Amino acid sequence: MKAPSISLSVCTRSSRSRILISLAMLLAVTASIGVIASAKAAPSTTASPKGFKPFWKKFSAAMRSGDTVAAQAMTQLPFMLDGQWVTAKDYSRLWNDLLDRPTRNCLTKARTVAYADQMVAYCSGNMFIFAQTANGWHFTEIGVDD
Repeated sequence: MKAPSISLSVCTRSSRSRILISLAMLLAVTASIGVIASAKAAPSTTASPKGFKPFWKKFSAAMRSGDTVAAQAMTQLPFMLDGQWVTAKDYSRLWNDLLDRPTRNCLTKARTVAYADQMVAYCSGNMFIFAQTANGWHFTEIGVDD
């Protein structure tokens, strides 16, 4: 079976020009949309946002030493996890279930990546999200790394 083709021979010169211009514009718009979409989806390779490096140094130290009090102070609570709010009184559940020793070890070595106005670290199949809050940088969310 032969693939269908468009014949421009039956078109007048002006209609052929309009068709070619329309096709060129369609390709340009399609390419622009692809570039914009990939720019939004791709992680930033720029330097860490202001104030993040000192926060990350403290957060990593808390993970390394197992300092739950310091880690909790650097966590924006409450936040939603698996459809339930994690509050300060629930923090031990978060620490024991999702911030276990292997995950904490991973976080001390993780390279963070900028996404828009957030920083993300990937460990143990999860995305650990950090954001600037009214009180400085905080650990704000956990998501599944799919």
